[in-house]
Formats: sequence, C-alpha cells, structure tokens
Amino acid sequence: MRGVNDSQPDAAHHLLEQFQPNMAAWSVDGRALTFTALLTLFLGTIVTGSGPHAGDEAAERLGYAMITVARLHSLAAWSALACVAALAWRSTRLADAHELRRRVTVLLVVVLLQGGVGYVQWFTQVPAGLVFVHIIGAVAFWSAVLWVRAALTVPPSADVRRSGSGIAPSRPATV
Repeated sequence: MRGVNDSQPDAAHHLLEQFQPNMAAWSVDGRALTFTALLTLFLGTIVTGSGPHAGDEAAERLGYAMITVARLHSLAAWSALACVAALAWRSTRLADAHELRRRVTVLLVVVLLQGGVGYVQWFTQVPAGLVFVHIIGAVAFWSAVLWVRAALTVPPSADVRRSGSGIAPSRPATV
C-alpha cells in the first residue's frame, strides 16, 4: 500500500497527465465546439418539446413560440458550424493532423446533413418522419463532436498507435 508521500504518482494521475490537450489553442477550439454543440442540442430539445410532435395529442407542450425557439436553435447550430469550419481550416494548416482532419470532415458532413434536414423540416411544416430523422442526426452530431474532442486530447503522435477504432495508447498505463 502506498503512503501519502510516495514519489510515484498513482495510475489515475498518470492517465490524466497522459491525456491532456496537445495544445492550449486546440483546447479552446474544443471547448467552443462542445459549448455550441450542447447549446444546439439543448435548444433543439426545447424546439421539439414546443412543437407538434412532443408526445401525443393530449401531451402538454412547453409553450414557447416555435418560431422563436427554432430561430435560437438555428443560430446555435450555425455557431457550431462556424466552430467546425474553424477547426477544419486550422487542421489543414498542420502537416501532422491527418486523423484530426478526418474526424473534423466527418463532423462537417454530419452538421451539413443535419442542418439540411432541419431546414427541410421547417419548410415542410415539421413532418413526424423528419423529426425522427433529425433526432437520429442529433445523436450522430453529438457522437461526432465527442470523436473530434477525443482527437484533440490524445497524447502526442509518438505515444499513440492507430487501431481499427481510431487512436489508442501504444502502451498500457503502469499500475
């Protein structure tokens, strides 16, 4: 059993040190992306809860004006798209960011498809089938955001290996 004054850090501390953001600027970009993504998802939930498909006919709606919450949701989504575009542009400026570029490209495609579904939904009076597709797209959006965030917080490339599922530590943490 280790004492409080042991010079060896515990395994959890070692893992936390290993997975610190590669660069401070990327960390800020990642936080901005995460914030705008969460805001987009939150406001999308408010839009859904205020709209015609928030439960059955007797379900109580949230009571917000659809046009107002839809516009706020759209504004948040455009902000998220701006963060993704900034990440895409910055990742092209680095020669050693192939994996990040790949992930940001996937996220960009998801955001564009999701935005397209959202606008078609709006201009076709919110058909139930498209609401379902948009909710599935929201899951894909959040998953892609987390996948990009993981690329921003991995150890330097010398300490990682490519695996079938993405990036993994090249050696297990010592316990």
